Amino acid sequence: MEKAGIVSQLNQALSEVPELRRLSYSDGQFGRWKEMVLRTLEKAYGLDSPQYYRFVNAPGKSFVVNTELGLQQDYAFKLDCYESALQTLIQRAEMG
Repeated sequence: MEKAGIVSQLNQALSEVPELRRLSYSDGQFGRWKEMVLRTLEKAYGLDSPQYYRFVNAPGKSFVVNTELGLQQDYAFKLDCYESALQTLIQRAEMG
C-alpha cells in the first residue's frame, strides 16, 4: 500500500472520531471503526509491525467500574487513546 493511501485512510478514520464520541459505549459503530483501522494497518504494515501494535495497545490497561457511567468513561478513555495513536501514526507515515 502506498504512503498516500495509508495516510488518506488513517485521516479518514481520524475524522470519524468526533462522531464516535457522541455514541454510547454499547453502539456497534465503534467496533466496526476499530476493525477497519486494524485492517488498514495490517495491509499497510503487517500484523507484526510496530505501527499495528501501537494502535492495538494504545489504551493499555484500565480499571473499569461496571456501571453505565463507568463503561461510558472507559469508552471515552479508549477513544482518546486510539485518537492519539492515529495522530502519531499519521505523522510518522507522512514523515517516512
